[in-house]
Amino acid sequence: MYVLGNLKIKAAAGSEAPEYEYFVYTLNIIGKVEEATTVTRQVSKRLGDEAIKLVGIAEKKKPSNESCEVGIDLWGGVPDYSSALGILKNIRAARLAPNVVTYNTLIDKAPDYDVAKAWAETMREEGIPLDVVTYSTLFSKDLSRKLADDILEWYLAQKYHPEEPIQAAIATYRKIHYIDQALRLALDYPHLQAARKLLREHDEKALHILEVFLIVIRSTQTLTTL
Repeated sequence: MYVLGNLKIKAAAGSEAPEYEYFVYTLNIIGKVEEATTVTRQVSKRLGDEAIKLVGIAEKKKPSNESCEVGIDLWGGVPDYSSALGILKNIRAARLAPNVVTYNTLIDKAPDYDVAKAWAETMREEGIPLDVVTYSTLFSKDLSRKLADDILEWYLAQKYHPEEPIQAAIATYRKIHYIDQALRLALDYPHLQAARKLLREHDEKALHILEVFLIVIRSTQTLTTL
């Protein structure tokens, strides 16, 4: 991890799957959330050119009764969400199955968190594993209308819910100055680097939130006993 902490972004972006996901995973662990996002975008852009070529080849070679899975780079080749939807429609019309790269890109282009989350649910329903990039991209959307408790409830209900994407959610709340919500996540994941930094900067507020949380728990326990 020490070596990867000094890794050049260009080198990580030049790696092949699944290696690039490991780089994103490690960068998130050591608190380099922005760098992890940059690697994801650069990898997506590079894979896009290859994927677009693959679509053309698949269209020419695949049997009429056979489908093919392909990921299209919507970050590098499509300017907005509407255009991304158009390409997805064409992929399906060509009997090509969108994969994790396609859906991660749709999540990035989605206009808001709810739409992005719906794509994540679509992935789950179609049996496409959600990865660290999926969740990190989702939690980088505008969270101003979302409570940390609601995000945690949904996230922990997922079969695969790695800790690293929580750092993206903490960073998002910090960016929009929703410190209370960021601290709510940090108190559940105090060992994460992003959480430790936040707790050091807002120690008094963190203690207050923790005290309130404990009061609620005690009240609930009292009611249950009665």
